[in-house]
Amino acid sequence: MNRTQVLAISLILLLIATGIESYRIQKREAPTILAQAQNVLSSAWDQVSGKAQELIEKAKSTGVDDKVKEYYEKGTSAISTYVNILSDQAYHWWHGN
Repeated sequence: MNRTQVLAISLILLLIATGIESYRIQKREAPTILAQAQNVLSSAWDQVSGKAQELIEKAKSTGVDDKVKEYYEKGTSAISTYVNILSDQAYHWWHGN
């Protein structure tokens, strides 16, 4: 082989390699419909979770937890009193005097 043939073959291989790399880049850059749908759903999920987190933080800052805890304690103390009375009456009803 002489120099001209080696140069020609080298240039052809370089051209083919560049074309293949160019095709890979184009293929990588063009997102599919599935990838676009995933991106849309992902961004929507991020927005929804961000808003939910903001609402949770806002609810925590207004003292809702303290109010709920207070109502729960009052309710359970009132109900436990009546449950104790009923259980005592049931005990005496079953076992007599």
